[in-house]
Amino acid sequence: MLTKEATGEISTDENDSFVLTLMRTAKKFNLKELMNRCEESLIAGVHIRNCIRYYTTAEDLGADVLKNHCSKLISTHSVSYTHLRAHETLRYLVCRLLLEK
Repeated sequence: MLTKEATGEISTDENDSFVLTLMRTAKKFNLKELMNRCEESLIAGVHIRNCIRYYTTAEDLGADVLKNHCSKLISTHSVSYTHLRAHETLRYLVCRLLLEK
């Protein structure tokens, strides 16, 4: 879930779908600061098992910092990515991610 402390920081636990939804909503209503905070929060929790989902969301929303962070992780672990998550992503995206390496 999402918590917001007095500092204004957003943190996520293992269930990040709320933050992804919040980020989509922030983009829809052009809430740039909220979108940036969601992006920072997701970057802090990125790992090989969720980076494809984060990458595709970032691409859809124009969240370039998150997208680039995920792309670097995918490039570093392309074999792991191919085996773990290729079936969850559009084929053209898989090819493009691997070619960016």
